[in-house]
Formats: sequence, C-alpha cells, structure tokens
Amino acid sequence: MIFNSDGELWKNQRKAAQFMLNHHEFLKLSGSATRSKLKDGLVPLFNHFSEEEMVVDLQDVFQRFTFDTTFFLVTGLDPKSVSTEMPEAEYAKAIDDLGEGIFYRHVIPKFLWKLQNRIGLGQEKRMTEADATFDRVSAKYISAKRKEVRSQGLDHHSNVEGPEFQEVFEIFGDAIINTDGELWRDWRNALQDVFSHQGYPKFSTSTTRSKLKDGLVPFFNHLSDEDMVVDLQDVFLRYMFDTTFILVTGSDPRSLCIEMPEVEFAKALDDCGEAIVYRHITPRFLWKLQKWIGIGKEKKMMKADATFDRVCATYISAKRYEIKQGSTHNSNGEIEDLLTSFMKLDATKYEHLNLSDDRFLKDFIVSFMAAGRDSTASALTWFFWIMSEYPSVLTKILQEINTNIPRTASDQDKSSYVNKLVYLHATLSEVMRLYPPIPFERKSPVKPDVLPSGHKVKSNINILIFLYAMGRMKAVWGEDAMDFKPERWISETGGFRHEPSYKFFSFNAGPRTCLVFDYLKTLHSYPWNWPVLGMLPAVLVRFNRIDDAIWIIEKTNLTFIFRGPWFTRMNALVTVDPANIHHILSSNFSNYVKGPEFKEMFDVYGDAVFNTDADIWKNMRMSSQPMTNHQGFQKLSMNTTRSKLIDVLLPLFNHFAEEGTVVDLQDVFGRFTFDTTMATITGSDPRSLSIEMPEVDEFAKALDNAAEVVLYRHLMPRLVWKTLSWMGLWQEKKMTEASATIDRVCAKYISDKREEIRSLGITHHSEEESGEDILTSSMKLDTIKYEHLNTRDDRFFRDIILTFIVAGRDTIASALTWFFWLMSENPKMVTKIRQEIKTNLPRTGSGQEMFSSTDIKEFLNKLVYLHGALSETMRLYPPIPFERKLSVKQDVLPSGHKIEAKSNIIIPPYALGRMRAVWGEDAFEFKPERWVSETGGLRHEPSFKFLAFNAGPRTCIGNPEEDK
Repeated sequence: MIFNSDGELWKNQRKAAQFMLNHHEFLKLSGSATRSKLKDGLVPLFNHFSEEEMVVDLQDVFQRFTFDTTFFLVTGLDPKSVSTEMPEAEYAKAIDDLGEGIFYRHVIPKFLWKLQNRIGLGQEKRMTEADATFDRVSAKYISAKRKEVRSQGLDHHSNVEGPEFQEVFEIFGDAIINTDGELWRDWRNALQDVFSHQGYPKFSTSTTRSKLKDGLVPFFNHLSDEDMVVDLQDVFLRYMFDTTFILVTGSDPRSLCIEMPEVEFAKALDDCGEAIVYRHITPRFLWKLQKWIGIGKEKKMMKADATFDRVCATYISAKRYEIKQGSTHNSNGEIEDLLTSFMKLDATKYEHLNLSDDRFLKDFIVSFMAAGRDSTASALTWFFWIMSEYPSVLTKILQEINTNIPRTASDQDKSSYVNKLVYLHATLSEVMRLYPPIPFERKSPVKPDVLPSGHKVKSNINILIFLYAMGRMKAVWGEDAMDFKPERWISETGGFRHEPSYKFFSFNAGPRTCLVFDYLKTLHSYPWNWPVLGMLPAVLVRFNRIDDAIWIIEKTNLTFIFRGPWFTRMNALVTVDPANIHHILSSNFSNYVKGPEFKEMFDVYGDAVFNTDADIWKNMRMSSQPMTNHQGFQKLSMNTTRSKLIDVLLPLFNHFAEEGTVVDLQDVFGRFTFDTTMATITGSDPRSLSIEMPEVDEFAKALDNAAEVVLYRHLMPRLVWKTLSWMGLWQEKKMTEASATIDRVCAKYISDKREEIRSLGITHHSEEESGEDILTSSMKLDTIKYEHLNTRDDRFFRDIILTFIVAGRDTIASALTWFFWLMSENPKMVTKIRQEIKTNLPRTGSGQEMFSSTDIKEFLNKLVYLHGALSETMRLYPPIPFERKLSVKQDVLPSGHKIEAKSNIIIPPYALGRMRAVWGEDAFEFKPERWVSETGGLRHEPSFKFLAFNAGPRTCIGNPEEDK
C-alpha cells in the first residue's frame, strides 16, 4: 500500500493514485456518490433516530457513512451499512480489528506480538482473521470487476478507431484492424483460438523455414552469381507475400522466383495501401468525390477491391470444398492454414462474427495479407539497409550466431538457440525503433477525457500517435535517440532489455497488441498441446530447460493451464501468483488438500504428516509439535548438530584442504544432515560422514531412490507407472526395493528403541542429561489425545521417522549446498558475512570465542546479512521444488481463474522466486541485500511470496528450529 511503502514503489503508487483521483470521471462519481449517500442514507437515518428519540453513537454512524461512500468509490458497489437496521459489515469489522491490532503492536514489545502472531492468540488472532476477510472479500470484488471490465469495456480501450477511421480503411470491411466494441472482441477471441490451434505452430514454422531455404536463399545466390542489382524491398515484399499467403490460404503464389512475376493480388495490396495514405492527407470531401467519379487513387482502390473479391472468392470456394472432402492437411501432413481454422470455428461462440459469409472471410484474408506482408517486409528491408551502413554491427551478429548455434545442429535444433541471439534481437528492435513498420496509430475518444499530460480531449476528436517521431524523441530515448545503437537494448548482465510497449510501439500496445507478436514470442517455448498426448511430450523434451517453463509462466500472468494426455487426469493449473497462493494455502485452506492421487504417488511415505489430510493430518501435526518443542529434543538437536559440526564436518574439510581433494559438496552435506537427523530422530548415529566417506548408507540410498521415482510418477500418466509398479519394472522396481529397505531399517530402529525403553527405563533425569530423540518421544505419546493415530502400531512409528528424516535431511542439505555454491560465485559476500560474524561474535576477556547456550540465540539474531544470504539462496533454489494440491469443490482464484472440483494445482516455488512481477526486475539476481531493511534489520517477506517453509496451516513445523 502507498502508506506502507518507500522509494520507487511509493513514487509509482503515488503517481498512479494521483492520476486516478484527479480523473474527471472519478471526481464526478465522488460528488454524486457522497451527495446520494447523504441525501438517501444519512439524513433519513437521522430523521428516524429523531422520531424514535433514540440515543445513537455518532462515531459509529459516521464511520458507516464514510465506509459505504468509500467502498462505493473504490469498488462501485454499496455495502449499505448505513440503514435503520445498522447491520454488521464483516469488511468494516475487519478494518476495525486491523486498526486495533496495529495500535496494539505499537505499545507492546515486538517479540511478544510476534509470538502471539505465530501462536495465533489475542489481537494477533483477530488480525489473522481480518486478513483472511480482506483476501476473500477483495478477491470476490476483483473477480466481479474483471468480468465487468471484460464485458462492458470500461477501460481506456474504449477509445476506439472510430467511424472516420473505418471509412478510410473501408477496403478491409469488418476485419479486426477496422472494428471496435463487441465485434472487435469476438474477432480477437476467434483469432487467439486460431493461433493456438495445435497444427498451426508446426505449419507456420515449416512454411517459413521452407520458403527461406528453398526460395529466398537460392534467389540471393542467383543474384550474387549474376552480379545483379536488386530492389531489396521488392524481394522481401515477395518473400513475405508468399509466406503469408501460404499461412492464410494454404497456397503458394510463388511470386519470389528468378522471373519476378507480377501477382495481381500483391499489386492490389500496393494500390490499396497507396490510396489509404492519400486519404489521410486529402480532405474527406475531395477523396469521397474522386471515389464517386472514379478517378485518380480512388479508381485504383476500386480495381483493387474488385481483385480482392475475385481472388478471395476463388480460394474460399476451394477451401470449402477441401473441408467438405476432409482434405485440409498440407503435403507434410501438418494442419492447418488460418483460413481453414477460421472456417472451422464454432460459430456459436462468436455471436458477432458471420463465419459462413464470404464477405466476412474475404475481409479476414485481405487484412491478414496486409498485416503479415508489409510490416515484416518493412522491418527486413530497413534491417539489411542498416547492416550495409554499419558493417561492425553485422560482424557482431555473425560472431554471435557462430558462437551460439552449433554447425551440426539440425533445423529443428537451431530454432531452440534463437533466445541466445541477444545482439541480433537488439539490432532488430533498434531498427524498428527508428523505422517502425506502422508509421502512426490513429484513435478517436468516445467521451471527453484528460490525458496524463493535462491535455483535455473532447469526444470524437482525432488522436494521432506518431511512431516514427516517438522513436527519435530525446525525452523518451535519451540524448542519443537519433543514433543507431543496438547496445541500448542489452542489460548490464548481457540479457535483453525489454522496453514498455507504450515506449516501443512497433507491435502496438494494450488490448490491441499484435496477436502475431504474442504468438511468435511463445512459439519456441510454449509447450504444444498434441492430440492424445497433450503437452507431456514438450515437457519431457525440455525437461532440462527449466527457464523455458519459467518464461511461459511469467508470460501467462503467473498462472498457466497444463494439459496432460487424454484420460490421464494430469491436467493442472500451475500458478505462482502470490494472491492465488495465499488463497490456496491459507484463506481457503480447507478446499485444497493433498488428495488421494498425491498419497498414491507418495505411498512409500505412508501417513507421514506431509502425505495426509483432514483429521489424520491434524493429529500428526499436533503430535509432532510437542515432540519438536520438547526441551529434551531441542537439547539433543543442538548438541548433536554442534558435535557433528565441530568433531566431524570441520575436521573433514580441513583434511580435504590439506590433501587438495576435490569433493562433492552435495554429498558431504547430504551425509552431514543424514547423520544429524537420524541421531535426533532415532538416537543412533549412522556415521556416514567421515574421512573414509564410506558407501552411502542403504537407508539414505533408499530415500534417494524413492524421491527420484516419485518425481518420475509426476511426469507419467498414472496408468503407465501403476502398470510398471505392478510388473516391477524400470523405476518402479527401484521403488519396490527402496520401500522394502525403508520398512526393514525402520522396523529395526523401532524394535531397538522399544527394547531400550523397556530394559533401561529412561527417566526424566536421563532426558535432561542427554536429551530425548523423536522416536522415544513418539513412543511416550498420550494415545487418548490423538484418536486418529494408532500410536502403538509400528507403522505409525515408521511414518514418524520418515516425516522427520525427509523434512530434516534433504531440505537442509539442499539449502547448504546451494548456499556454498553461491558463496563461491560471490566472494565479496563471503567477506561481508565473515565481517558480520567477527563483529558480533561474543568473546571472553582474553579474546577467545565464546559459544554458550545462553547467548547463541542473541548472537545469531545479529547476523542479518547471513540470514539474508540464506533466505536469498532458498528464494532462488528452494529445497522443495513444487507444492501440489487438489481442489475439493469449485472455486474462483483471486486471479479470476475458475477451479473445478478435483482439479490439480501445482505451485512451483522455484519459478515463484524468479518472477519479476513478484520480486522485481532483478528477480534472477542473487542479492542478499533485498532481505535487509533500510534500518539494517531483517526484512521479512510474506510466506505466500517466499514459500521455502510452505505457508498457512501447513507451514513447516521446523521453521523456528531452522531459523535457530
């Protein structure tokens, strides 16, 4: 919020708020809403109180009055809390509770209200409930408002092309570039469906590659061999005309060839474009008169229109016949061209489109031919002209291509390297900045408005956005705006620098952003939805390219729908939207469970706490908390960790350093956490960490194999892995063996522990001396308190062991491994951490380090930068790669996505930590400073944004212990 932020965030919020509050429509609404509420609400209420001679709390009345008025101005809806009934409004009550809680926080020590917040007591409990109310109510109004905006067009996109624009561009009829309102929306939705057709991406890629390889390159070779001078603009227009015509109709006009023939449709497009420019610079009455008489440019326009009618009619008729005969596949068996897809659309979905009308289909063909041919041809022409003027730029591009694209790569492989060609991307963007394919954009406002610049705009006035001039504005692009500099598009880290669409306008902006641009951006990364197999093949092929998945989630507004193979129930909604995460894991926690399929996939872990739901989960969690909070366990945990660190890990590192041994840190930390975790759970140290580095313990190996198989199960249809499990093949054979090992080892630990308790009779005194392990505590649990747990059954103790070994071993080992790797990459940060430790480390009078249990916590709390570095490590490399949920019943997420009952939800913390929309433009950078506040303290982030310890009721039981 604006009153809760600083720096650039505050500045941006203030600017946005000023713009909204000063908008004439809001000022108008504010005056009428206040007047109405006063006249129809407050005055009648006071009259009622007076007549009834009632004593009234004026503060309550005025709060209701301002609540109703403000709520209406914010959401457009009146909660009607001002009435004779004086009803309670939950949102208003939540605001009261919030204010009271904040005041309370100001008058009590921080540690006390933080403790109450964690436990959920007193004012903090009411704060938590208020927050949940805000989430739920706000989500409802946000979702309703999104629908309202979509259905009624209540945004500034209501500034339309206008009737004069449509008249000038009448040759395009009712095509998308020439329409507004509901017709435009239906066009946009229909074309998005066409572009997302499973056959079009393959057809588009193969067509472009084929025309380039078999048409353009041989043509240039011929010109070179013959030493011919050529008009590049004409060549690229022909190349794009042929390519676009194939994509639109499925037929190749072959205008690009050595003979350079004249194609009447291409000539008609040229004449049409020339006449439209002429209409813009000629008074309307004059070009209308020329059209009526049939002379000059208007005569050429009429002939062009006749050509379009005749040629389009031929292709539409032929395409209808093909569809009727079922022969719309091209020669490569790939489907399908745009006209075919368009004619096959479900007409009932688009009430304003007449998909069966030849005139409508003609408008579609002509508009797409004009958009697809001229814009790309213009960009290519200027690009090659620029290259001839700047040979040093050309050298850099060739070097980049040679460096990043292997000579042995196939055509299909080469397309996957395109994202690495940053300098080429920058050069193309710089070309289009200076020479935009579309020279200007024209708009006409529906109603009066005030621009951010302060200019008042009357309705129906013409607005021209001059793109050619915009790319040369020093106020927009800097003092070097007139210079050709591809480097301006490259960030300090060597990546591509994206500019806002309202600054770089080559592909339009807002709701009218070029559809083809959006399509091309995702073409090489978006997982195709194949028949039968869904998106699974794309995921498997790109399994080692996780950045593609991150990019896709970011480009789909933080929420993506994954389509699995047919009949496999692998469809899932993948989200990294913090509002959705808070809703799923906290606000509406009861509606999102692990579910039976999750438990089936993780069956090796039995009824471990992370594998159960409902009452069993509650009992498991309730039983685990007193065990981890037990004084004996905490003493054992601290002593074990310190002993293993001082007596084993540090001497081991010293040994490796002295011997100059290269070591696998992940293996070392895996052994370290395995030993310490097993010691705190069972009381026995497996001693897998030693100078000899013995073969991995069979229990540890079984746990690794089980985790690997669980991952494979997520990538395979249930039927496949269940069949493999039944037959005992491949990965499932490993799972069977791992499960047997886990059962056997756990059974031995349980048996030994029972015998130890029975023979030695561990007393309270012995607990205080040595501490108490988890298994011992679990065997002492009060069976009456946990009705859903069989605390005398060996299976229960096995599940307890697995709950804590999985939670304590892999997560900490992962965090430590990535932390030390990042430190090796950032030596300056190591220096800062060492300096922080040196500054804050308690010492005796003689200067020796002092580590007593009384001051260790206070000392650790002072290591803010170290804490920041660890948090930053887990943001970028979270120990748990994804969270999986299953919806119990229908729901609507804050993002507006509808959730059906029994829908799979995937929350990937790895992607969440890299979302620029969540963490800022530097989301991919390792910056511990982001966790340090302006006052030098630790900056805490909400759990639904920083998900390393989960969030909501399932927040990691060990989180406080991990912090210590």
